[in-house]
Amino acid sequence: MTKYKVPRRFLGSGITVVEVVNETDKFVILPATRYQREHRESKVSAYCDYYDTWKEAHRVFRERAEKQVEIAKNELILAESVLIRAVAATEADARKET
Repeated sequence: MTKYKVPRRFLGSGITVVEVVNETDKFVILPATRYQREHRESKVSAYCDYYDTWKEAHRVFRERAEKQVEIAKNELILAESVLIRAVAATEADARKET
């Protein structure tokens, strides 16, 4: 059974296609690997979410990416205003010294 794993914070990894052994309402059961036994992960966690369809996973991924862009734009605006104030203060200090 195929699920689509969407990260919550670090979107650079993108959507991961995951084969699961089984699922419950709240968990997916992942198959054993060479390094790990069969184990379960929450469908919804602080790190990632699992979705049944690519379309749904892509919609959520896009929403999260758009939100990160908006946050980055706001942080840039704040950083620019801090820089403008710092430059103005430096220039004011330079004028006082002359």
